[in-house]
This record gives sequence, structure tokens and C-alpha cells, in this order.
Amino acid sequence: MTDSISPIGEGTLVQVLDAICRELAGLVEGLDEQASVLASGDVEAIQALLDRRAAVIDQMVGGSDRIPDLLARSRPEEEAKALVSRIEGLLERLMEADRNAASALERQCGALQKELQQTRAASTAAQVYTGGSSVPPQARFSDRKV
Repeated sequence: MTDSISPIGEGTLVQVLDAICRELAGLVEGLDEQASVLASGDVEAIQALLDRRAAVIDQMVGGSDRIPDLLARSRPEEEAKALVSRIEGLLERLMEADRNAASALERQCGALQKELQQTRAASTAAQVYTGGSSVPPQARFSDRKV
């Protein structure tokens, strides 16, 4: 992914589309990193990834707000049409990756939930077995003669 987010929304239609395309391409380039971060389960790394994506999306939305006005003032050139097509392709790749990531996160949550249930069951069994109390149990038998 790119280290800094370039401003989107300034310039001609082609420049705005090109800036959006570059930012999306940066996200697509980082899909392998995204997959490894999600697989790691590192909450801080996942949050950093989400923050980065949110910043790119905010920039894209800001730039895309100007597209209708730019379209009204100019006739779309072949270069602009090609950039729109490329943006659509990049968005499709990102959405597919997001669907896969959501499935992976659901599987991880299911596995964690199962582990938690097993831990609770084991803890409950251990408490039943040990008496669940810090006070030593009373002796049930004595050695006195009757």
C-alpha cells in the first residue's frame, strides 16, 4: 500500500480518475498483506489496516464528488473511459478480497467461540472435581472406635 494518501479532487476528470485509480491500486497491492494481517488475528494490525482503508475511501469519496461536475463540463475522453474501466476492475478485486476476508473472520470467530466454550466446560468440570472452594473439605470418615 502507499505510505501517503495523495489528495483527490483537484484537476481534470482524467487527473481525478487517475488519482482514484492509484489509490485503489495501492489497496489491491496490499491484499496479500491484508490476508496475512487477518490470519494473524493481531487486533492492532487489523485496526491499522482498517484505518488506512477508511482514509483511502474518504479521499476517493471526496474526489468522486467532483466527477459529475467534471463530466458535465467535458466530454469523456478515451483515457477517462479506460480509467473508469480500470477502477471498476480494481473495485471488483477489492470487493472479492473483502468477501473472502469476511468469511475468514467468521471462521476465526467461530473457532474462538468453540475454544471459549471448551475452556468454560473444562473450568466448570475442574471446579466440580476440586469442589470449587478454597476451604478444604471436611473429612467424611474418622478413625475413632465405636
